[in-house]
Amino acid sequence: MTWFKIIAKFLIGILLVVLAVALGPLLIIWAINTLFPTASIPYSWETWAAAFILSAPFSSGALRKKS
Repeated sequence: MTWFKIIAKFLIGILLVVLAVALGPLLIIWAINTLFPTASIPYSWETWAAAFILSAPFSSGALRKKS
């Protein structure tokens, strides 16, 4: 495997993680607005940050099993 392929895979992985972090909270807000139309949560920096903070405990890193 060439260095170019290794670096390309690494950069694609980083890009996917960044997209997941950026779009995850927006998808949560969209889902809440779809399920509960009366909520009418606006798409703003504050609501994105709130959704990000609320979803943090449910991330895979926070739920490790004790061995």
